[in-house]
Amino acid sequence: MGEVLCSKCCHLRFRLQYLEAEARVCNKCHDILNKDTNSSSGSDLSPDVGNSPSYRPHPNNPLEYCSTVSPLQQVAGSNPDPPAVMVPVGVLKRKG
Repeated sequence: MGEVLCSKCCHLRFRLQYLEAEARVCNKCHDILNKDTNSSSGSDLSPDVGNSPSYRPHPNNPLEYCSTVSPLQQVAGSNPDPPAVMVPVGVLKRKG
């Protein structure tokens, strides 16, 4: 929250009172601001964007699709082995 977002990464805008204009906001802030607006008007018509089955993250915005939960925490309850990661050979460092 409170992050600077470029126009390539962020397509969401919201009218911010302190700016008296619309500005780019991240998904989390947009959801919070929409919930505040809807709850103050007495209706909650917008579904939770992140939980909507039709929601697709913006491909240029890692804030929309990156998990804040580490992979080890994600699999802690289901599988005792850490997740396997496939890395292309060209990415690996070579000796010499």
